[in-house]
Order: sequence, then structure tokens, then C-alpha cells
Amino acid sequence: MLNSNILGKTLLTQRRNTLLGMVIENYISTAAPVSSNTLSKSSELSVSSATIRNDLATLEHEGYITHMHTSSGRVPCDLGYRHYVKAIMNEEALSFKERLTIEHQMFQVQGNIDSRLAITASTLSSVIGNVVLITKKQERAKLNDIKLFDVLPERLLVLVVFNDGIVEKRLVDKNRSNLIKNAPDIDFLNNQINKIFKDKEAIKEIEHDYLVSSIKSIIEGETAAINQEIFLEGLPSLIAQPEFSTKEAMLSIYENLDYIKYNSVLIEDNLSEQIVSVSIGDEIPIRSFDNLSIVSANYSLRGVTTGNIMVIGPKRMRYGKVIPLVRYVSELLSY
Repeated sequence: MLNSNILGKTLLTQRRNTLLGMVIENYISTAAPVSSNTLSKSSELSVSSATIRNDLATLEHEGYITHMHTSSGRVPCDLGYRHYVKAIMNEEALSFKERLTIEHQMFQVQGNIDSRLAITASTLSSVIGNVVLITKKQERAKLNDIKLFDVLPERLLVLVVFNDGIVEKRLVDKNRSNLIKNAPDIDFLNNQINKIFKDKEAIKEIEHDYLVSSIKSIIEGETAAINQEIFLEGLPSLIAQPEFSTKEAMLSIYENLDYIKYNSVLIEDNLSEQIVSVSIGDEIPIRSFDNLSIVSANYSLRGVTTGNIMVIGPKRMRYGKVIPLVRYVSELLSY
């Protein structure tokens, strides 16, 4: 995530900032290590090849860049990408065509937030060329009804019904509950237990009873969870990139995205409170995501944070383009 304290081990000179920016932007464009010979041909640097090589050596020593082999060109490290995002990168203004495409697609569905989120994920992915994942938090479940059924000689079936349609079932031992033992029939017990769970004070007085504590644990487990709906688009665009050309890398992406679909809260809980958050490599709290970056932003409906927009791609993503796009889409979604 963006962090003003991460500026590298030393402050870079303007020339080295420029050089680091050139290495990263070349690598973003080509996915190939950047040689000093390539850099020396640029009109941005009016220094000798020897000076460029010395500056590259300094940047490597400080941990901003590295090289795979002695004779190969340089590639950015996580620290280099972080410093680039924080201190070097210029954001790219959205073109009129991009704005028109995004707005047209998003607003062709009125009044249906799920359809709008699905179209937004698809449209943003097609513009950016990476995976887009949008989460939508569901309201916490609320208790709707409790039904008890005398199904077995020693067991009672408990059904706990919630307002979102979820029904939780549990068999309870009749001999462990005084409420069950003292009830004249199942109808009486049904009425009694529903009255108890409509009165918080009544629950406190009798929560030690096995039947009450069993039902209470079901309710607390369901109402504590925030269910999330997930809209994910752009996987083909991601695996088409050079970083994921091998079978192993491709499999890893599938597994990672499958994991994040069910654990997106792990990412969201670690995002910064800035309008747009950038997590690079090891900053992502999932070990197998160390070759990826995530650019994300919250969006709000009626002033309440409802979900998150995430662009997931290689660390070699065009941050200058992605960041303003994610910010713009977050603003369009929020109302």
C-alpha cells in the first residue's frame, strides 16, 4: 500500500530518479531486462555511458533494481516500483474515449447495482488489460424465525431461519436441556423459544440452557459474517502476459484468483485509507501473490462503504494509467 515512509534506503538524486523511471517504464513496455546501452540512446540523459553504468550499479546496490545474470540488463525490484509510484510516476489523463466508454457501459443499467458492478468489472478490465475484481458487501444476516421439530427419541431438530434465506440446522440432545424436559409439547416449546429470542434480557437469564446456547451460537456465527458478492473479469488478459506464459505460472494465477475470491477480506483489511491504494509484491498479505500488484479503491453507496474495486496484475503494470482509472470508476460507482 502507498506509504510515505517508504522512499528507499537513500534519497535519490534527480538523475538517478530519472534513470530509475526509465528502467521501470522500459520494463513495463517490453517485459525485457533494460540494458545500459538502451538507456544511453535516450535523449533524456545527457551523460556518458560510464556514468549511466555507475548510476545503475548504485541503484542496484540500494535495492531498487537487480539483474538476472552478469551480462543481462536490469529489472525493477519491489522497492524500485514503490519509489516509482511514490516519487517518479506521472498519472496519465483519461482520454475522452475512455471516459465515454466507461460511462456509457456503466450507466446503461439503471437501478440494478449488481448488473452495474458486473458491467463495470468487464469494462474496466477491457480498458486496462488486467484482472478486475469488484466486491460488494452484503448486509449482515438477521434472525427471522426459529423452528423446532421432534424428529428422534433423543434428539430435537433446530432450524434457524435468517432474513437472507439461509437456514441453519442442528440436532440437539433432549436430555441436556431443562427447557426441553419441562415443555409439555413441541408447540409450547416453539412458542417459548421464539419469545426468549425476541427478548435480550430473557436470553441472558437462561443462556446457560443447552438448547438456548446452541441456538445462540448458530445466530452469532451467521450474523457475525459479512457475506461478499464477487465480480471478476479479465483472467484471459492477465495470463496472456509474458510473466505467466509457463504452465506453472498460469496454474498459480488460477489458484491465486480462486483463493482471493473467497478471501478478499484479507486484502481489504490491509489496504490503506487513501483514495487509491497500491500494494506491490510482498506488501500483499498472501504469500503466493509476491509476483503481482493490486491497485484498489473503496466505493460507497449512500455514504456507506459498500465494497472494493481491485485491479490485479503483474508488478509490471502501468500504474500511471491504472491509478487514475480506478479512482475515476470509484467516483462513478459511489452515490
